[in-house]
Amino acid sequence: MCMEILSAQLRKAETQRQIHGLKISRYAPTLSHLFYANDAFICFKATPSSFESLRDIFQDFEAASGQMINLTKSFIKFSPNSPADFKTHLNSILRMKDSPSFGTYLGVPVDLLKQNKLIIINSILLGSIAHILAAIPLPLAILRKIDSLIAAFWWSKDTSRRSIHWLSQQYIHAPRDSGGMGICRAVDSCKPALAWKIGNGASFDLLSAPWVQGRKPVLKQPQPQFAPPISALLLDNGTWNPSSIFNLFMQSTAKEILAMEPLLLTSDDYLYWKYTEDGNYTIKSGYVYRASQNSSRVSVNRSFPWKTI
Repeated sequence: MCMEILSAQLRKAETQRQIHGLKISRYAPTLSHLFYANDAFICFKATPSSFESLRDIFQDFEAASGQMINLTKSFIKFSPNSPADFKTHLNSILRMKDSPSFGTYLGVPVDLLKQNKLIIINSILLGSIAHILAAIPLPLAILRKIDSLIAAFWWSKDTSRRSIHWLSQQYIHAPRDSGGMGICRAVDSCKPALAWKIGNGASFDLLSAPWVQGRKPVLKQPQPQFAPPISALLLDNGTWNPSSIFNLFMQSTAKEILAMEPLLLTSDDYLYWKYTEDGNYTIKSGYVYRASQNSSRVSVNRSFPWKTI
């Protein structure tokens, strides 16, 4: 209840333009203060009049509540471009020291350093769109834009201007044990990692789909104009017809087909993920697949003990 009074005083000062809160974007509401249990976080434009107004609010609050601010545990963090003499003058108004960082809160670093950004990207930015990506096939242009925004956030120091990207995107996407940052890429397609489990053969083209041990069949020449039905490859008893298979496919593919288990023509065809034992897609296996596809284009030292470091 006491802190609600302090919050009302700060809101009143902001309404009367005695202090000017900060905005995270041009059209966002201003933010002047946040309270965390016994701690208060106040942010505003650094001007002498704002510091004097804040000092007066603190004094009024202390007189009314009987509580006092612990100056030894309180500090001011200025923006990086603030002049030293300017900071010294403002420090004297509130009688607080300044600090280059916010330190930790409940054991968690408050400042957005590189390692903190990496956690935010992987846990929040990518996590927040995981459901959308799983449910809706987004256009390639949107996926590339997401990838670009994540890269901009990673390299940015000042959101008001463009930042330099010191490394290629491929190094950012590379796994951490290969010297990269391990930031997942908004991929174009994972179709090469999918294969068909054949049932009645009605869902795909027998001549071009990956259904032979997860690979596309190799055909003899000339290639038929139309794909035959699955029944053309079977005998009357439902087993494979060696003659038809060897006439249509190359010998290596024909042998693989004949080694496959008998078909269940009453079941539907379905797609499975080739890089897990149960055929179900996982984020981890998808990332490993994409990383292996990019490894040939990214010159990283895989023998170097990146993981240990």
